[in-house]
Amino acid sequence: MSLVYAPEKFKFIPYVKSFDLNDGIKNKNKKRRLSPTQIRLYGYIYSWFEAGYFCEVSEVKISEYLGCATSTVEVAIKRLEELGWVHVEHGKRPDRSAKNECNVYTIKRKPKALKTVKAEKKPIEAVAEATPKKTEAEIKNSTIYAISKMMNQININYDDKKWIEQRLRGY
Repeated sequence: MSLVYAPEKFKFIPYVKSFDLNDGIKNKNKKRRLSPTQIRLYGYIYSWFEAGYFCEVSEVKISEYLGCATSTVEVAIKRLEELGWVHVEHGKRPDRSAKNECNVYTIKRKPKALKTVKAEKKPIEAVAEATPKKTEAEIKNSTIYAISKMMNQININYDDKKWIEQRLRGY
């Protein structure tokens, strides 16, 4: 998937995906644990990535969206970058400008997929017994239906088609 910068007038409504980035980290290794806000920030950046765009939003806008302080977002970004979850390309200050350009955030690695419980495999005999058996009439009608569909595809005229269907039905 290639990422592109969103057009200037582009209105992307981001959402926050929920991840369990602390999965597999035990209590001994608390230095690698992330706070809920840091995980929500990762989900916010991931939503841009999933839509095919770089996340080029100011920290102020991110803090407004997540409902937390700007300083919390700054700390969270540094923490996610430290642990290798995101990559930050810091915005430079254009000539004679008072403001920096926005940082560009990209996903560096994705979390592991959650393990699902495998479905039990039933023996073939049990599956065959559970499915209802078709009667002879149902088999005959499904065959006639398939043949009439094929005749439509090869453009057989209506009268010939009806004649063939009557012969198949035994009229």
